[in-house]
Amino acid sequence: MNQYYLYILIKNGISELSAIIEYPKLRQQQIEEWDLDDLQTVEGWIALAKKVIHQSNCPDLIKKPICKKCSYYNFCYATESDSNGIN
Repeated sequence: MNQYYLYILIKNGISELSAIIEYPKLRQQQIEEWDLDDLQTVEGWIALAKKVIHQSNCPDLIKKPICKKCSYYNFCYATESDSNGIN
């Protein structure tokens, strides 16, 4: 997913990219390099997102334990009742 940010930079005229993703709490770094194969991957993500956006109905809700900690939790579960086991 980090490749998306590199994609945006390339689309704005910046080339020969690499990025360092820092995780301060973990005291780790990850180096991301741009590869020409990444172009197709990222454009596939964008096409999929556009497909979802233009659907007449929302996609089915995927309930995963990690959702409870997500910043978008309230957005995804806005119409769900508390009786479904997810709080």
